[in-house]
Amino acid sequence: MTAPHARIRPATADDAAGLAALQATCWRQTYAGTVPEHVLADRERTGLEWWQRRLADPGGASTWVATRAGELLGFAVAEAVGPGDVRPLRLRALYVLAQEHGTGLGQALLDTAVGDAPCFLWVAEENPRAHAFYRRNGFEPDGAREIAERWGGVAGVRLVR
Repeated sequence: MTAPHARIRPATADDAAGLAALQATCWRQTYAGTVPEHVLADRERTGLEWWQRRLADPGGASTWVATRAGELLGFAVAEAVGPGDVRPLRLRALYVLAQEHGTGLGQALLDTAVGDAPCFLWVAEENPRAHAFYRRNGFEPDGAREIAERWGGVAGVRLVR
């Protein structure tokens, strides 16, 4: 399933620079006013190196990108975490550009990355759009909450299905 005129494919090492730029834009669109500026700036500074490492050695993770006319529009990262966690599959990230909200692109990425498998993810407590999206897809809070110091003290909640 894809949003109109979008293609979802596995990410390759050649996508590192594009993913770093896309992630920086999505984080600013999503977390401006919530995450301190210095945290966003630091993530932008280190993003390319992080993506180069992630795509060179993904471990148990799969990264998917959504493209249209060669432009990266969104991405999802899912990883097998094994039986010792709350679910064996974790959705580590799912972001789409703000102009793609409501187009079905996020849904297509979710469906591609984790399908309807039992899964968990962490989401910012103060992100009602994400909470509504995941609720529509069967995710519910399980009561776990953490303060992410590396994100400037943003509170996150764990969602499971």
